[in-house]
Amino acid sequence: MMMIMLFVTTLEEMASLECQYNLQDCGMSGQYVGWRWYQDDEAEVVVYFKLEEVLQYTKPTIRTLAGRDLASVTALDDQSGFNYTQWVEELGPDEETMGCYGAFIDDRLVGYCTVSDADDDLEIEKHPSWTVDAQMLNYVFVEAESRGRGVGSVLINEALKEAGPVAIYTKISRSELAVFYQKAGFELIDRKQSVMVRLNKSEQSNQKLWAISKKINDLNMGAITMLAPDEVCESVMVYNALVRNGYADTQRTSVADMFVRYGFKSEIVNNFWHISL
Repeated sequence: MMMIMLFVTTLEEMASLECQYNLQDCGMSGQYVGWRWYQDDEAEVVVYFKLEEVLQYTKPTIRTLAGRDLASVTALDDQSGFNYTQWVEELGPDEETMGCYGAFIDDRLVGYCTVSDADDDLEIEKHPSWTVDAQMLNYVFVEAESRGRGVGSVLINEALKEAGPVAIYTKISRSELAVFYQKAGFELIDRKQSVMVRLNKSEQSNQKLWAISKKINDLNMGAITMLAPDEVCESVMVYNALVRNGYADTQRTSVADMFVRYGFKSEIVNNFWHISL
C-alpha cells in the first residue's frame, strides 16, 4: 500500500488537515528527525509536522451565528467591511442564522463566513460539477491578529461539513488568495472570473493523487532541505499542494526548477510558476 505523505510547516495547514482526515498520533518519526507523524489508514495519508508548532495551536470553535452574537458581529463588521449585522440584528438571543458561521477562540468571535445556494451565477452553472444542490462559500474573514493560526482553514472546513456531498464554489477578490483556498481543497477553474471549486471526496478521482504520489516518490524532504533556508517552507507548501490538488503555484524560480528536475511541468501564469504533473 502506498501512503500519501504531507509535510506540515504552518499552523494553518495543520488545522486544515485535522479537519479533513481522521489522524492518529503515531509519535516521533524515526525517518525524519524532529518531525512528529500522524496517520489516517482509511485515507492512506501520513502527515508529518513539527511538534513545537502544533503545541502553539488552539483550535477555534465553529458554530452558527445567533442573535446573542450581535455585538461581536457588529464589531467584526467594522473590520471586514461586510454587513453580517443584517442577518442577526432581528433575531432573538437563541435564534440562529441560516448559513452564517462564526469562529470563536475563548468565546470571542474572530472570524466568519457564509454558505448558501450557488444558483445565481451563470459562469458557475456552466461548470460540469454544478448541480441545483451546489453551494457557494462567501464573505470569509478572519481578524488580523488571528491570522496564520489556522482559523480560516478550520472555519471553512467545519462550515462546509453542513453542505453535504455537493460541489462548493467560491470567488476570490485577489489572486494571492488562491493559495489559501488551494490548501482548503479548492481548485481554480476560471482565472478570468476568479472562480474556484472544491469537490466532495466522493466526486474526486484518486488517479491524480496516485500519479502525483508516484512521481514524487523520490522527492523526499532531503531534496527539499537542500534549498536555501528561506525556500524550504515554500517548497513544502508546493509539495503538499501537488499531492492534494495535482498542481501548485509559486513565485520562486529556484523552487519551480527543483520540481522540474523531478519530472514536473512548470509555466508562468499570472506572474506565478504553475507546477503540474
